[in-house]
Amino acid sequence: MTYDDQIEAAIADRDIDTLLKFAYGDTCRCTTVKGEPMCVCKMLAAALRSKVVPRALFENKIERVTSI
Repeated sequence: MTYDDQIEAAIADRDIDTLLKFAYGDTCRCTTVKGEPMCVCKMLAAALRSKVVPRALFENKIERVTSI
């Protein structure tokens, strides 16, 4: 399951707690791939912020990012 799939599944389940965990990290697992640091928590946060407005989660609302 990709990061985007995990975000979409949490949105479909209306799971605010999981979305908050994705936005602000839970446990960050970092490794190095070809000399570049790869952190799961940062990748989940980036995927979430491309789809959902994080601040609205604190009001128990899921607000999608809109493109202008």
